[in-house]
Amino acid sequence: EYAKRIGNKEIRLEKLNANYVSDPYYNFIKAEILLHWALVHTKFDKKIKAGNEIYEAYKLLETNKKLYPNFIDNNKSLSVIHILAESVPKWVRKLIGVKGSSSLGSSEIKLIADYSIKNKDHFFREEVAAIYSYILYYQLNKKKEAINTFDQFGIDISDSPLLTFLKAS
Repeated sequence: EYAKRIGNKEIRLEKLNANYVSDPYYNFIKAEILLHWALVHTKFDKKIKAGNEIYEAYKLLETNKKLYPNFIDNNKSLSVIHILAESVPKWVRKLIGVKGSSSLGSSEIKLIADYSIKNKDHFFREEVAAIYSYILYYQLNKKKEAINTFDQFGIDISDSPLLTFLKAS
């Protein structure tokens, strides 16, 4: 499946590039494609490829942040990159130019989590809840707060295998 589908990434990115629009979702969607593929590459032990795609996504999201500072959905993915950046050795971060920290990533995910809690129709609501609970539990060691996240969001986790897994674990 991996070999069969790897070409789809470039096809999708080329279609996006051919249809440029001045819209915050343009760079955001490209970054999402790269991040999802980075996860797939990691699964198949292609760490260099995954790292390159994370870096490309990071650049797109940082550009988006400058162009559209009020585009809150950008925080969903950027928060993860900023938190993960802290686990990379400082010399590597400096070499590739990625900036980040737990405090920066935490403030970004908290901002979009608060938005998602208030806006029940937010498109990325479940994904934000998953990321937020994971960061609270594993990165910030706020275990009780993480466990209560799904109640705070008012999400029925029984419809989502990912959220059920996160709450159970």
